[in-house]
Amino acid sequence: MDSFRKEWDENPREKAGYFALLFYTWTLKIFKRDRKQQFTTENIWAPYNAYRSQKLGDRLERIWLDQLDRRKSSKKSPSLLRAILFAFWQDILVMCLIHLTTCLAEVFLRPYLLGELISSFSRDTDIKDVITIAGQMLLLNFTCSIFYCHYLYSTANLGMEVRAAVVSTVFRKSLKLSKTALNDVSPGQIVNLVSNDVSRFEIVAISCCFLWSGPLQTVIAAYFLYQEVGISGFAGMLIIGGIAIFQTYTARLTSTFRRKIARETDQRIRLTDEVLAGIQVIKLYAWEKPFAKLLEKARRITVVATGGSDRRAPQQPTGGFLGASRAQTEKTKMAQAAHTRRIDGVECSSFFFRAALSALREGRRRKANRSTDGDQHGSRAP
Repeated sequence: MDSFRKEWDENPREKAGYFALLFYTWTLKIFKRDRKQQFTTENIWAPYNAYRSQKLGDRLERIWLDQLDRRKSSKKSPSLLRAILFAFWQDILVMCLIHLTTCLAEVFLRPYLLGELISSFSRDTDIKDVITIAGQMLLLNFTCSIFYCHYLYSTANLGMEVRAAVVSTVFRKSLKLSKTALNDVSPGQIVNLVSNDVSRFEIVAISCCFLWSGPLQTVIAAYFLYQEVGISGFAGMLIIGGIAIFQTYTARLTSTFRRKIARETDQRIRLTDEVLAGIQVIKLYAWEKPFAKLLEKARRITVVATGGSDRRAPQQPTGGFLGASRAQTEKTKMAQAAHTRRIDGVECSSFFFRAALSALREGRRRKANRSTDGDQHGSRAP
């Protein structure tokens, strides 16, 4: 963006005070400008200084390089999760404190005030006390709403920061790869990584705090239920526990399917990149239809990996460029980036080279069959 625009307006959050940060009044400038004129790359503000990808990438890369240096002495393998935790521990701590405060207020204060308000109708209570309890409940709900908004805002910022830092680190690493390493990594895999896989960080940032706050709230609620209704209060807890076990099972199934989909998708993207890289050779030898079938079979394998079915696929698939069985898929997964060869001056991977030779042999075989059939018809003619 800096290449076509030299001057940027300062972000409204840069000089926002405590009141503006608490109630988000600094966003009013954004709504006012958008009301007057539509946002474009020419009138939008500069990004917030703390959210620049260069700073976030430098922070994550520095910790990652420290882990690589420590591996030589301690023989401890580096971990991306550990690097992210060390790089953004302050943001994670603030997010957890906000969430903890909201959860404790909802578990302790809200049931207590609600019970006092309900019991005030069954006994002779002064109207001023009832109004006081109702006002306390309104104040509690307003405070919890403010805290919950800040929690969602902090989770969105954390997910965005982690995503920008990882994308920046991957981009820097891709610029440092040697030609030998580039044979094992296709541009499609890198694009799939920075466009699809890193988006999971934003989803995890929203739900990660519920991993520890959920069991905490369950234990506290179970204690209060036992104090009020006795052992029968655990009947509801058993139902909640069963639902949690079922959700854990479905989550594992989902992760298994995601891994299969990611593996097959990376293979299909790599194949598509190789076809596009050798499109001149394909056009030269008129191999469009064989390679179209090749991509179609790769797509069918991806659909089968998701648990779906393809009606056009045969019931017992055999052979083909990729092979339809899972064992053949694992074998061809492979050798895609092992070596490079040349076809009429175009450099291609060994997988593309084998596929091209297979298509060429298939074309020669069909041509030979047509010529044989023509000779037979000619010999039968009177």
